[in-house]
Amino acid sequence: MRVHDPEPAHPWWGMETSDTRPLVATADPRLRDPVLAAVAAAGLEAELVEDAAGLAALRRTPSVLVVGVDLAPALARQELNRRVRVQLVGERADSDRLCAWSAALGASVTTLPEGMRWLTSTLAGTPPDGGGRLVAVLGGSGGVGASTLAVDLAWQAAQRGTPTAVVELDPAGPGLDLLLGVESEPGWRWPALRAAEGYLGELRDQLPARDGLAVLAQSRGERTPPPVPAVRAVLRSLRREHDLVLIDVGRRAEPEMLAVLDECDTALLVCRSGVTGVAAAVALLDRLPTSVPMAALLRGAPADRSVVGELLGIPVVAEIADDRRVAAAADRGELPSRVAGRGWRRGTRRLLTELVGGSR
Repeated sequence: MRVHDPEPAHPWWGMETSDTRPLVATADPRLRDPVLAAVAAAGLEAELVEDAAGLAALRRTPSVLVVGVDLAPALARQELNRRVRVQLVGERADSDRLCAWSAALGASVTTLPEGMRWLTSTLAGTPPDGGGRLVAVLGGSGGVGASTLAVDLAWQAAQRGTPTAVVELDPAGPGLDLLLGVESEPGWRWPALRAAEGYLGELRDQLPARDGLAVLAQSRGERTPPPVPAVRAVLRSLRREHDLVLIDVGRRAEPEMLAVLDECDTALLVCRSGVTGVAAAVALLDRLPTSVPMAALLRGAPADRSVVGELLGIPVVAEIADDRRVAAAADRGELPSRVAGRGWRRGTRRLLTELVGGSR
C-alpha cells in the first residue's frame, strides 16, 4: 500500500487508463484501518488517498473504489466514470448518511466492522484481469421475449467461439434449460447454489450445457429468487470463466435485480414499440436507481428510435420484428436462430456484435 501525494493533474474519473488495484479513499482511521485489512486479506494491494485533493489528482481509473462516508461528498462532486465500482463504507452510526450517499454515488454499502467478511470477499471476487462482460437482459413488460432473446444471443456467441454462459434469475421465467432443450441434462440449478457467498471456485463444469453454452437455470420445483449474496458470488465466478455472461433478469425492480445491475457492465432493456410497451418500460426504469449503462431493443412494429429513446432516456440500439417461428421454436425447445427469418437473424447478429465487440 502506498499513500498518494496530491499534485496537480488531470482528473482520473474521465480517463480510459485503468488499474486493477482497488483505491481506498477515506481520512477516518476507524474506516481506513479495517478497509486496508480487508484489502490485505483479499490478497491485494491498494492505493490510499485521504482527502478531496487526492481524489482530484489521481491519474488512473481504479477497478474498485472503496470510499469512506467522510469523503462521499467530495466524490459526488466529481464526474465519476460509470465503470468504476464504488463500495461506500461507514459505521452503523452513519446509516442515514450511508443511505443518502449510496443513492447519489450508485454505490453498494458496507457497514463496518460487521461487514468486514463481505467486503473482503467482494474485493477477492474481482479477478485481476477484469474478467468477462456481464450483460443483464430486462423485459420492459411481459411477453416481450427477453428470455428467448437472452438464450439466442448467448448461443450465437458460443458458436462464435466466445466462452459464454446464460443465467436465469427471474423465478417466473420459462426455464432457460427448457428453452435450450437441456432440461433433462444433469448439472446444478439455482437451488444448489443458494447458500453460495464470497469467492467460489469454477462452476463451468458443474452446469448443464448445449453446444458449448453453459446455463444456470431455475429449478422446476423451487421458484424463489436466489439470495443476493449468492447472486453476486455466482456472477463473479462465471465472469472469471467466461468472456460473456448474459443474465435473464425479468422485469421486477426487487433487490435481486438491483444486485445484478450493480455487477453488470451494461444492461439491455427489451421493450415493445407501442405506447403501452414504452410506458411500462419507462415505469420500470424509474424504479431502477443504477448508473450501469443501459440501452433498449425494440420489439414489434417499426418505430421512431429517436422518439422512443428520448422517452426512455436511454439509446435504442436495435429493432427486431416479431417472428412467429421464434415463438414456436421456444415452445419446442429449439434454438431461435435455427428457424428464424432473416429479420431476427440479422438483428440479433448486429446486437451481439455490439455486446461482444466492446471491452471492459
